[in-house]
Amino acid sequence: MSRHCDSQRAAVFGSAFNPPQRGHADVARQAIESGRFHCLVLVPNIAHAFGKAMAPYPSRLAMLEDFVDQWLVKEREQIEIVISDVESRLFDGTAPVFTIDVLDQLRREAQTWRYEFIVGPDNADPKQWRRFRAASRIERDYGLFRARERIAVRSTDCRRWAASGDTQDHQRLHHAVGASVFARIRQQRLYGAPD
Repeated sequence: MSRHCDSQRAAVFGSAFNPPQRGHADVARQAIESGRFHCLVLVPNIAHAFGKAMAPYPSRLAMLEDFVDQWLVKEREQIEIVISDVESRLFDGTAPVFTIDVLDQLRREAQTWRYEFIVGPDNADPKQWRRFRAASRIERDYGLFRARERIAVRSTDCRRWAASGDTQDHQRLHHAVGASVFARIRQQRLYGAPD
């Protein structure tokens, strides 16, 4: 999981992926469809910079593997897709790992590659973007790919649906995350999923 792209230009998509869902897939597709990148690097947060509670990191890594296998199968024929555990290597157990730390580490590990950070619709608002540590340096040193919201699905809703005992909520969750992520959520009882 710590390997990198074997190409020159990579889009870095960092997120909690808590859980990964169709909206994340659409953001990834927008970057791929742009034709600007040879590689997509998916980076799940190990500890959220804004203090959000998350499912265990190993579970989110596993869900992300399921997610790629389900939602980005055709895209893997066009572009290399890598799930990076770079945050686990930077995490000291106390402070969160920030986007600038991830980008700097990826560049240190592969100095000839050019990385660009994907800003999803939830962080594209300038007010929200300014909350990112070193936002101006990220823009200057790496650049941004700004994704639009074309599929309005929120991981917050997915977590609520997972905890619900309602059949319709489980159907909504299944539709939002796909069969394999849905099964993992139920099997591991993530997000308060019932037995």
